Amino acid sequence: MLEINEFIVFSSTGVCQVTDIIKQAFGEGDEREYYVLEPLYSSSSTIYIPTDNVHVHLRKIMSKEAVNELLDGLSAIDIEWVCNDQERRNTSADLIKTGGPQELACLIKMMLLRQQEQIANGKQLSASDTEIMRQAGQILYGEVAQVLGLTIEEAEALVIEKFNLPEIETEDEDA
Repeated sequence: MLEINEFIVFSSTGVCQVTDIIKQAFGEGDEREYYVLEPLYSSSSTIYIPTDNVHVHLRKIMSKEAVNELLDGLSAIDIEWVCNDQERRNTSADLIKTGGPQELACLIKMMLLRQQEQIANGKQLSASDTEIMRQAGQILYGEVAQVLGLTIEEAEALVIEKFNLPEIETEDEDA
């Protein structure tokens, strides 16, 4: 059971604080116990989650030690681009809803590498891939920021630095 003032990661919303635990009947339903969640880094409204709902994807945020361990391992993440657009979108959507920090980091790194490749070829990352990267980043960067006492921007810069992405030359530099 979660406690009031605890920080959690809720599905695709990201970091939330449990601000209350209430008993209430919504609509014509029976009275149930709910967690009251306030998202920290998104404009979502207050979220009410039944405490007995086993299908809801939420987890406690990482400890500082777990964040540092994750950051230390980011450069070693080895991923492959999923060529099939539909498969990539479906897998990414599932990871954003249910994945842990490691899975989100893999997803972000995959998109960043693809973005570098596209830029090197004078192209852009597709809109759907850009949105996947934004959503995964909102969750992971928010969690890192909350645990380490950083801004979202500082957390994003730290994670990207720790990926240790290769430098890719653009077509203009080859000429």
